[in-house]
Amino acid sequence: MQIFSKEFIQFSKKILLFSVILWITNFLLGYVVETLYFSRPFRLTHGIERVEDDIIILGSSRACHHYIPSMIEDSLGMSCYNLGFDGQNIYFHYALFNSMLARYTPKLVVLDLITSDFAHTPGRDMETIADLYPYYQRNEGVDEIVRLPDFNWLTLQLSLLKYNSRVYGIIERLLIGNEKQTDHLKGYAPLAGSILPENLRKSVSRNKAEGKVSEYDKTKIEYLSKLISLCESRGIILLAFVSPYWQSDSHDFAIDTLFINHSVPLFDYSGDKHFVLNNHLFKDNTHLNNEGAKLYTDLVIKDMKKYIGDN
Repeated sequence: MQIFSKEFIQFSKKILLFSVILWITNFLLGYVVETLYFSRPFRLTHGIERVEDDIIILGSSRACHHYIPSMIEDSLGMSCYNLGFDGQNIYFHYALFNSMLARYTPKLVVLDLITSDFAHTPGRDMETIADLYPYYQRNEGVDEIVRLPDFNWLTLQLSLLKYNSRVYGIIERLLIGNEKQTDHLKGYAPLAGSILPENLRKSVSRNKAEGKVSEYDKTKIEYLSKLISLCESRGIILLAFVSPYWQSDSHDFAIDTLFINHSVPLFDYSGDKHFVLNNHLFKDNTHLNNEGAKLYTDLVIKDMKKYIGDN
C-alpha cells in the first residue's frame, strides 16, 4: 500500500532540491560577500577589531563631526580615535564599546549624548543597528545587541539580507578603493560651510522637535547604565558630553540623574553662549562645522584635563 501519492513525492523532491540549492547559494554568496566586506577598510571594522587608542569618542554623527582627535592628542599626549557614527544610538555605542573591550582597555571614553540615546524615537531605535549585522557571531558585544527582543533570526541567516545595508559600501570601495572618510583624521569628519539664512526657520522648528522627550526608553537607559558599569569595572574614565546645538532652549536632558548617581561627569554645552545662534560655527542646526568643532574641542580638552591627572 502506497502511503504518499507520486505527485506528493515528486513535489517533496523538488522542495528538497530547492532547499539544498538555496542553502548552497546562500553559503557561497555569504563567503564571497563576507570576504569582500572584511577585506575593505570599513571604519566600523577598524573600531571593533583594531583600534587601541588611549581615548575613544563614542556617539552619533554629532560626535563624528564635533571632536577632533589631533587636537586632543597634541594637547594631552594621548592617542585618540573618533568612533561617532551617523544616525546611531546607545545600542550601537554599547555593542561597539563592549566588542572593543574584548581586545583592550582604553584609558578614557567620551560619550556624546543625544535624545535618542535614552528616549523612544520611532525609526531610530533598534532600526539603526543593521550596520552591526555583518559582525554577528564574530563579536559577543554585537551579538548581545542583535539578539534583543526584535531579533530577526532569518535576516542573519540569509547572507544578502545580512549584508544588505553595506552592499553599496562594498561596491563603492571595490570601485574607488577607499571609504568616504578621512582616516588620517582618525575618524573625525569635518564639515564645511555655515547655516544659510533661508534655512534658519527650518532649523528652529526642527531643533524644537528633536529636543522634546515624549517617552523615556527603559531598555536604552538600561544599556546606557551597562556602558557606565563597563567603564567602572575596567577603571575607565567616562566623561559624558552634550555638544552644542544652534538653538537649544527646548532640549530635555533629565537623564543626567543617571550620571550623577554613578559619579560620571556630564558636561552640557547644548546652550553654551559661544555657540547658540552663531551661524558661522554650524553646518546645520545640529552639527558644528570645522571651525565650530575646533572651538568646541578646545573646551572639551580643558574639561578632560581635570580628570586625566598625570596620564
